[in-house]
This record gives sequence, structure tokens and C-alpha cells, in this order.
Amino acid sequence: MLNTNDLVWNARLSRPFFKGKLLVMLDGFDILGQLSNVTRTLNAQGRTETFTNVMPRYGLLHVVWRFNKQPAKKNEQPGGSN
Repeated sequence: MLNTNDLVWNARLSRPFFKGKLLVMLDGFDILGQLSNVTRTLNAQGRTETFTNVMPRYGLLHVVWRFNKQPAKKNEQPGGSN
């Protein structure tokens, strides 16, 4: 009971749109649902069980908008000198 072997699968799907300017990503964590919210420890003092509030399995959606703003160019004056 104290030794656990948790097989954890995470996955990410991503898709670019608008020539790479918009990126949509979907992350899935602990797809198999193996993680537990109970931690057990045993020492010379006794056994301790710790319960935590967690979401063991969840998905996350990312939307990333990438933009490049070019600096404004200086207006050149006629005659070739600035």
C-alpha cells in the first residue's frame, strides 16, 4: 500500500492558424487517472495519511496570438542627407 507505481500519461495537441500567427494547444494531464490525492508515510513515530485537494485529471486549452510589430521607418529627405 505504501509503495505505488503510478503510470502518468500527458499529451499535447497543437494546431497553427493564419500562417502561424494563431496557435491553439490542448493539453491533457493524467489521462489514465492514476494519480491519487492520498499520501501515506510510515516512520518510527507511526503512520501518517495526508489528503490534498487536487484535480488529478484535467485538460487545458491555450490560445496564443503572435504578432510582430515592425519599427516605423524614418522618412528620407530629398537630396540624400538626413
